[in-house]
Amino acid sequence: MKMYVLFFFLGFSLLGYSQGFTISNERICLGDMVVFTDTNAVPLGKTVATRQWNYGDGVTLNSSNASVSYTYKDSSNSIIPSLRIVYSDVSFQDVIFPNAIRIISPPKAQFTTDKTFTCPNIDINFVPTATQGSGGTIARFIMRFGDGVVQDPFNSSYVKKYTLPGSYNTRMIVEDANGCKDSITKTLLISIPPQAKIALDGFACRDSVTLYNNQTANKILAQYRWKWITVDSDGSLQDFSSTLPVDFQKQWTKEGVKKVFLILTDTISACVDTSNEVLHNVDTIAELDITPSIDTSICLGQSIQYTIRGSNQISFDNFVWGNRISGDSIILYEPKNTITYRVFGKTPNCPASFRDIKINVVKPLELEVNANPTEMVLGSKTIVTAKANGVWDSIRWSNKNVFLCSTCDSTSASPVSSQYLKATLFYSTGTYSCSVSDSVFILIDSSCTKDNITIPTAFTPNGDEANDVFYPMGSPLTNVLDFKVYNRWGNLVYSNNNFPPNRKDIGWNGKEFNTGDDLIHGVYYYTISAECSNKQVLNFQGEITLIR
Repeated sequence: MKMYVLFFFLGFSLLGYSQGFTISNERICLGDMVVFTDTNAVPLGKTVATRQWNYGDGVTLNSSNASVSYTYKDSSNSIIPSLRIVYSDVSFQDVIFPNAIRIISPPKAQFTTDKTFTCPNIDINFVPTATQGSGGTIARFIMRFGDGVVQDPFNSSYVKKYTLPGSYNTRMIVEDANGCKDSITKTLLISIPPQAKIALDGFACRDSVTLYNNQTANKILAQYRWKWITVDSDGSLQDFSSTLPVDFQKQWTKEGVKKVFLILTDTISACVDTSNEVLHNVDTIAELDITPSIDTSICLGQSIQYTIRGSNQISFDNFVWGNRISGDSIILYEPKNTITYRVFGKTPNCPASFRDIKINVVKPLELEVNANPTEMVLGSKTIVTAKANGVWDSIRWSNKNVFLCSTCDSTSASPVSSQYLKATLFYSTGTYSCSVSDSVFILIDSSCTKDNITIPTAFTPNGDEANDVFYPMGSPLTNVLDFKVYNRWGNLVYSNNNFPPNRKDIGWNGKEFNTGDDLIHGVYYYTISAECSNKQVLNFQGEITLIR
């Protein structure tokens, strides 16, 4: 606070009155307003016409007022003000200030900051650089930071952080020992800091490109600078700088936990922000191991079991004709048609991989097994035939000792007991073979009777090769011991012995002893003695009609 001292100066009056004026302070701070007050007693019968003030610095003022104010523009140590009072009768009176007054130049307030535009929570250095005036050493420094914080005294450098964005008017006040003051105000701008933000886009898979999106708001501002930081699972760190707000791509070559973050710097405000940290695991694409072969063949009605390894997340595009044996890792398929199954394997941070299982279903052939005869005497033979409705590779008859040819589709068989004669037919697609079986039951009779023998009642030896010969037939027969034919008068017309049965080239052709003249139409009589396969001898006779 300034101290104002009232001075009273005597003037000389022709009328004998003591006159003077007061001044607010003998030591005046440059820029302060000084008040001059006329304290003269006006003589009786006189009135003041004007007052002529002389401020001592070359500036004068005519005023009727008894009190005037003035602000000195320059400092000085020897200014002597004066006053002339002019009365209405033209008489006047001069009053001179007896001592020189001092106009003191105040100290010059000044301070510096290393930042005028920055971000919250950034250190700002305030350094006082004020200079003293003519009043001598600065007695006091005060710093108001504009956020309610006052540093008093403020005699040395000071570090300050602003926690909130905004515009702050910082003011320094300096004062010397005479109470002369100066102040300066500077505006600091605390910017709203940028907020860096990133996100993992898609998968993070080894040996594939992993994409990290730069999701920072207003990221297109030209003053931004970017630095991507990656930390590998072994702790190794890399940084990638850019002046462009681009997304970041990284190809990880090892599995494990990875860390990625982004540092943003505003080159104008010096604001720096670190993004959120993307912490994630890098996996390997599932390599499915499927056994047995993923391209295989089976026969219709068969099943095939697959074991799937290499992934704990397994899925299928379809599951028709499939059955889970153990979760999704052991699968039993029994398809009805050729089909391809797609198996997917996935790790948490990689896209799914897949493999196809192709199962070629070999369509079955239809097999029919027949025998003639199906009832026979022990030791005799039957003709068995296997017929299929397609191309086949080979055939096998069970109990091959029974068959004349155990690998033929048509052969004779001599079973020793009643049994099924079974044929297995093998057919293939490519290199894969399937089989189908069928059988026929053969009934074996241990005895041999005429009922086992086939003897016609008539024949027509006319050369048309249809029923031209009469001969003993029957699968049980093994040898014809004696065969004779007689006409109605009992005359022998044909005879033969010890020949195999079932041979029309050996039978009777309707001629006398097979070499003479044709015998006439009519009924003839025969006798036969034949041996069966069971060594039993049959003797029987009958009639045969020769038809011309």
